[in-house]
Amino acid sequence: RDQNALFLCEREIEAWHANGFTGLTGFLTTDCTTIGTPTAEPGALTYLPYGYRFGAADGAWTASRKDVVLDGFTYRIRAANLYTTQTGGNNCFVERNVGGVVYSYRRLRVVVQWGNLTATTSTFQMNQETRMAR
Repeated sequence: RDQNALFLCEREIEAWHANGFTGLTGFLTTDCTTIGTPTAEPGALTYLPYGYRFGAADGAWTASRKDVVLDGFTYRIRAANLYTTQTGGNNCFVERNVGGVVYSYRRLRVVVQWGNLTATTSTFQMNQETRMAR
């Protein structure tokens, strides 16, 4: 089941990458998770309401998750956009200033849960993060 969860994490990250940095423009700050610094771990994650792109929702996502059955076992997939900066209330991203050079990126965490699933918890979970530069 760990291998299946890893496969699902990787597949989801590839789907998010296909839409790039601008794919997440449109999600509100209430849809995303604010963090103090790019390396800080957020407390409770706010999961994005649906997958892949703000302007083209994946119909399989409901209630900020997508359930997938693989090898007869149910896995729950979620995604969180972690941010430090926002513009216009609907463009949340991480912005860093290093030596006077300002750069921005999306920090996306994909979480796969399995075993004794409830609305918010599970026995097991795996997550992977990716970053998409502007």
